[in-house]
Amino acid sequence: MGRDYYDVLGVKKDAPPEEIKRAYRTLALKFHPDLNKSKDAESHFKEINEAYAVLSDPQKRQQYDMMGSAQFNQAFTAEDIFRGFDFSQIFRDLGINIGFGFPGFGSGVDSNPNQLFDMLFGRGGMQMRFAQQCRACGGSGAERGSKYATCEKCRGRGMATTVINQPGVHIEFSGTCDMCKGLGKIPEKKCKVCGGRGYLEK
Repeated sequence: MGRDYYDVLGVKKDAPPEEIKRAYRTLALKFHPDLNKSKDAESHFKEINEAYAVLSDPQKRQQYDMMGSAQFNQAFTAEDIFRGFDFSQIFRDLGINIGFGFPGFGSGVDSNPNQLFDMLFGRGGMQMRFAQQCRACGGSGAERGSKYATCEKCRGRGMATTVINQPGVHIEFSGTCDMCKGLGKIPEKKCKVCGGRGYLEK
């Protein structure tokens, strides 16, 4: 019987997606075997990734909640759980680019499942790029003196609603607008140095 995924990430069953994402980010960086040399880090890292792959996917999470951990792990293989999941996106949201040394990482397990599991167990090597605030625009992402326009996607609220409609499933959840990064406005002219991102990778 597998461990309870909510317990693995340290969140409650009704935790919203953003809380689950934050918990995963913290634990993944804490227990990645390249950063944590304790003997239990590798097993913890595997559990963390498996739990997040399920709880971050609305459909898988619903099935997990209905079936429970024991039945879910009997019904779904590791390939089912990780197929199509892009772990690196979580770190890119933080301005950190993590490459695990595998071409096409993020596209699922269709090409070579062994490569994915090498990454999950921390055997693939790790590169980290950290974001540094752009001095040219002061982190705003706009050219100096540029005017701003209201973000069309979130209409200035800084939060956008995502709707998932699948057979038997209708889920709506809100999160930071990916177009304006929560500012509610977009510069008419992007900073030429950072391309409007507000940071430079180091």
